[in-house]
Amino acid sequence: MPAKLPSYSNPDSNAVAILGISISAPANDAHGLDAETCYEFRKSVSINTVPSVCCNVVAHHDITPAKAHTKTRFPRGLYNQDLQELGVTPMEYPHVPVMEVILLTRIFGALEHSGVEYRGTRTGVYVECIRGNMILEMDITQAGACCTTGVWLSNAVNHIKCALDLLGPSFTLDTAFSPRQSATQLAVEAIADGQCSQAVVASIASTLSSIDEVNGSVHGNAVSAVVLKRHDLAVKDRDNIYATYTGISLTSFESIAGPLTTPSPKAFGTGIRHPIEHERRPEHPDIHILKDGPFLFAIGALSLKAVNTSERFHKDRCAEHTALTLSARLGNRARQMPWRTYAVADCLQSAAFPDPVAVEKRPNPLVFCFSGQGPHHWQQGRDFMATYSVFRESIHACDKAYFAYTGNSFLQETGLFVADPPTSSPLAESSTWPAAIISVSMTFFQIAMFDLLTSLGIKPDAIVGPSIGVTAAMYASGAMPREMVIEIAISRGRALAMVDNMGGAMFAVSGCNVDRIRGYADTVASLNKLRKEESSKLYVAAPLSPTDTVFSGSEVLVNLLTKYIDTYVDGVIARKLPVTTGVHSPFVDACEDAYRSELSRIFSRYAGPFIPSIPDMSMVTAEFQSCGYTVDYLWDNLQQPMLFLPAIIGLLNKCGERTTFIEVSPHPVHSLWIKKAGAFDSLATATRPPSARHLIPGAKRHRETEAFLQTIGQLLLYGVNSINFSVLNGCPSEPLDGPFHPFGKIFDSCHGLEGLVPSSC
Repeated sequence: MPAKLPSYSNPDSNAVAILGISISAPANDAHGLDAETCYEFRKSVSINTVPSVCCNVVAHHDITPAKAHTKTRFPRGLYNQDLQELGVTPMEYPHVPVMEVILLTRIFGALEHSGVEYRGTRTGVYVECIRGNMILEMDITQAGACCTTGVWLSNAVNHIKCALDLLGPSFTLDTAFSPRQSATQLAVEAIADGQCSQAVVASIASTLSSIDEVNGSVHGNAVSAVVLKRHDLAVKDRDNIYATYTGISLTSFESIAGPLTTPSPKAFGTGIRHPIEHERRPEHPDIHILKDGPFLFAIGALSLKAVNTSERFHKDRCAEHTALTLSARLGNRARQMPWRTYAVADCLQSAAFPDPVAVEKRPNPLVFCFSGQGPHHWQQGRDFMATYSVFRESIHACDKAYFAYTGNSFLQETGLFVADPPTSSPLAESSTWPAAIISVSMTFFQIAMFDLLTSLGIKPDAIVGPSIGVTAAMYASGAMPREMVIEIAISRGRALAMVDNMGGAMFAVSGCNVDRIRGYADTVASLNKLRKEESSKLYVAAPLSPTDTVFSGSEVLVNLLTKYIDTYVDGVIARKLPVTTGVHSPFVDACEDAYRSELSRIFSRYAGPFIPSIPDMSMVTAEFQSCGYTVDYLWDNLQQPMLFLPAIIGLLNKCGERTTFIEVSPHPVHSLWIKKAGAFDSLATATRPPSARHLIPGAKRHRETEAFLQTIGQLLLYGVNSINFSVLNGCPSEPLDGPFHPFGKIFDSCHGLEGLVPSSC
């Protein structure tokens, strides 16, 4: 039985996919793939004068035997490029070899066409050695202290790697036969061996067969580059695959009868120049829902000027394309560029882009913060359920685990997350929910949001889970499977239900330290003649900053104290939290035995140890969790104070000053305090929609996905290049042709500069 061919439905780790193609052939003024089509199939006239940058054509032109005709075959408009956008000054430009400029433009074009993430990645470069009109050899005996033994051919590839920030291996190949096939062979082997994640192979054909009307061959240049990537990884990233190498081998029969592997129409059912198409990339199941918007439009280029030009170009000429196509294609291009901007809008024409910013060479470290109790609300997750299948499937997988443990469906019991909730529900009427529902609903949302983020290529460098957030953090860190985490969330909710409405409450204070709050508590107790055992029940639950603290205490004291602060204390804000017990305090001691007992039964059914595979900062010890999670740890996480501020400072010390937090929560509750602790920024995955009474009449309904897209756009400006815009927009199949490339043209005079014009992209 023949082996099944690689396809989107059959990923093959041993095959290598071709993702991006960039070709310039001598065919009038066409560019890119159009030039190749014109050259190969239309047989258009492509005879032109040798570019002045290649040689002094005036000195060689004559009809005498000692001279030569200067009409040959070269791609037009290829040799005069402005490299200032890549840091090459006008004074340095005349010293840049012509072939290096050609290779740079084609390699950049192939990478841009593929849409892959390449800056700062292990992307290899394999180039066929081209012998031009320069002196390539040197007398080694003349080498001195200030002389190098290399030539520009070997240095050109390294220059290209530096310009495009490619970190993989690089080779310039010069073989007796088929150097471009040899380069492809090395690239495929490097990808298979894991030396690089992807590779680009480029070549310049210096001798071309002429068109039918002319005999023989002539000197000229046809430049091409392709991007290669392991097939299964390309399928995982939903890249657009044009063809696949399932095997490759070099032979030495080309000078006699052609390689043994030359395609044979009789053997393969097709001839040369007859395309064998790879399976068409299937559209994502979300595409029919995503078309309703909103959309994230990102634009990037090599310079500030080019970003503005690209924005005008696409707004003026791409109105006939769908918003999903524009969002996917422009986003994949933008993540390759050093200058970027973005906007969230219903269409590109209405998008208002802020000023572009230059991104750092390396992405900001990302920390996922799984928030604790407080941000829950009735509408949480409904827009994500309707829009993103990854989120929806993750919620259903969590509900399946809940059903297996309890015999009931959490979605049916509560009406949360589903598209058609009950018309009346006590959860919709009040923000103070039972602890059992808060525990499970928060875990459901955070697990599903983590799955959605990672499906888009956004992965954390570290994670942290304050309070109840530790439950989802154990899943995100890889320490525990989904089923075990859901059971722990249920057991935590059951334990807290035992101490619900037993006199405990929590409140957050901003604007003063702990000692002043205790002084205010004494004043309140004295004014209201509270009993000593009542007034002494005030505990620090979480130090958020030197002037921000969360307290647990008796409900009587909390109510009186928050009212007193709001009425009589200027510059201090006190807010009671929507919870029904005082966690991180002795108020939960009554449920210890039941909680530990149920946790022990859960741990006994799963094989340990439960050690995180991603750095996980503990809020119990303010240190990274190096040992496995245990029953004792989970009880300490419930009863002991959260060391919030020390933990955040520990993360910043490890990850650096540009550390960016992503708050995985239905609504941001820790972002302000995270920024106060010194974080570069803290972004929210979702925000609570305003109530109907706060909406302006006729205003569009706020959607959770808008804040989500804003966060993704901001991450793009922070250098996170792994964002997969194809998956984000449902993998639209509509093609989009943009500007040829972002290099500006110059007018050349014997390899010199006469003037510059604005970039085209």
